[in-house]
Amino acid sequence: MDEGKKKSKSRKHITSLDEEKLFDNISKDDCGIIKKFTLGVCAMESKVESAPMECILKRLAKSGDFHIIKFKEDMILNHDIDCWPIVDCLIAFYSTGFPLKKAIEYVKKYKPITLNNLEKQMILRSRLQIYEELKKWRVPHANYVVVDHDTVKRGEHIFEEYYDYIVYDNIRLNKPFIEKPINADNHNNWIYYPKNTGGGCKKLFRKIKDRSSEYCPEIHKVRTNGTYIYEEFLSTFGTDIKVYTVGQMFAHAEARKSPALDGKVCRTSDGKEVRYAVILSEAEKIIAYRIVEAFQQTVCGFDILRTTMGPFVCDVNGWSFVKGNIKYYNDCAHILRAMFLAKLEEKYNIIPRDLADNWYNIENEEEVLRKTFRQPDDLHCSHHEELCSVIIVMRHGDRKPKQKMKFFTTKPLILDYFNSEENLYNVISNRYAHDDTIKINNNELHTTNYNTQDVLKYNAKLDHATNQYQGTHKNHSNSKTFNYNCENNCSSKCNGHINDTQKDIKIPCAHHEPLCNNSTNTNKENINENNKSCENNKSCENSKSCENKKKW
Repeated sequence: MDEGKKKSKSRKHITSLDEEKLFDNISKDDCGIIKKFTLGVCAMESKVESAPMECILKRLAKSGDFHIIKFKEDMILNHDIDCWPIVDCLIAFYSTGFPLKKAIEYVKKYKPITLNNLEKQMILRSRLQIYEELKKWRVPHANYVVVDHDTVKRGEHIFEEYYDYIVYDNIRLNKPFIEKPINADNHNNWIYYPKNTGGGCKKLFRKIKDRSSEYCPEIHKVRTNGTYIYEEFLSTFGTDIKVYTVGQMFAHAEARKSPALDGKVCRTSDGKEVRYAVILSEAEKIIAYRIVEAFQQTVCGFDILRTTMGPFVCDVNGWSFVKGNIKYYNDCAHILRAMFLAKLEEKYNIIPRDLADNWYNIENEEEVLRKTFRQPDDLHCSHHEELCSVIIVMRHGDRKPKQKMKFFTTKPLILDYFNSEENLYNVISNRYAHDDTIKINNNELHTTNYNTQDVLKYNAKLDHATNQYQGTHKNHSNSKTFNYNCENNCSSKCNGHINDTQKDIKIPCAHHEPLCNNSTNTNKENINENNKSCENNKSCENSKSCENKKKW
């Protein structure tokens, strides 16, 4: 035991005062094993006690790496930062009533590890600063104009309003457009419509029971009691996309019914708004990556409008969780844990527990094995099975279409193509070259004065001859096959070999055989005479076609 303790102590290399304080503050068990870091949660009570936050904090605590410390709301609002607990890691984010500046001072003084930059959260309080940051990072957003009506009243700017459009310093914006207060906490956004679509105004607001908007046909003039952003209205076919990021490489997206549609909120049986998980496109994934980088918010929610021109970002909300999604809770807790441990390793030059070697001797191997192979607890499994993936192994799952079509036609152009000399010769030769009782009449094939009906009649004759031959010579064992072969030069011999038993028999050139001979008992003398006439004829009319004929 003593040797094991000495060995474990010798592997710790403490080189700075910060590291000594860290190891002093970390709770240890009886064997001196590092157990947990302190993780503080600094936010308004309604956010800390919400169901999504409770689920994620529960998973972080179950990992065994963190001791969760929740900052009480009264302490956050009414006590100085010196009275706040000092923690290694901090989760802090803005919501209505949260003292963001006080939290920034706490982070600057005690330097805990944070995943969401608190100073950057100041940008999220102004819609104008959000749009400027989006423009800086080349994130697509709607065209807009900012109007400070107080400066207009003082005569510093010119603002003109008509029923179907507005003009601000010679910049014209046609209806429909949406009017947003510059304060991001004010969600009273109004949509103004032109006359040709019915006119009026639709007021958007935070969900109240089953309503999220209200149409007011009598309102058509804009508000003039402050600073507003006027941006062009983008049609989204009745849906909005809510995106929730956890780091640069993870984003969960859900589609919901747009409040600009009819204002009625669709809810499930348990009272939650109906949403459907969607897959982000490549462009939308790049947008999510850039927003995390631009605003330095690891956990961040934003809204995307899918239009025919592509995706546009209309709002960035900051810290936001998916509601009622168990898989998201598991993934989010796992990613947050890994990020915190990576930053702790970088800051204090330590090795995370699950990545370290044997820092101590195992005393009770049976207990260790039992814990290693124990059944997963309720954090990592559920009574309901979940389909994680579908793996398919297949071969030739798809077939390429034949790209052919059958139809009846009398078009001369099509018939001339399929009735061409060479095509017709090849078709008939391939069909009947296997029968020695049928010889192709090349004089007929090489004529151009035939039509489809003649070809069909010719084929019918050949079929009839074949049937007669098969009937009379059904048991004939010495059936012969013609192999037509023309030499390259028609002035030389045109020979056709019947089979091995009659190699000495020479068949006359097809160009000089006017008749189709169906008899197998060929007169040898007549064949020789025809050969002589073929040899003496040094000018063949069909020499060009004969040169290119292949052996059939």
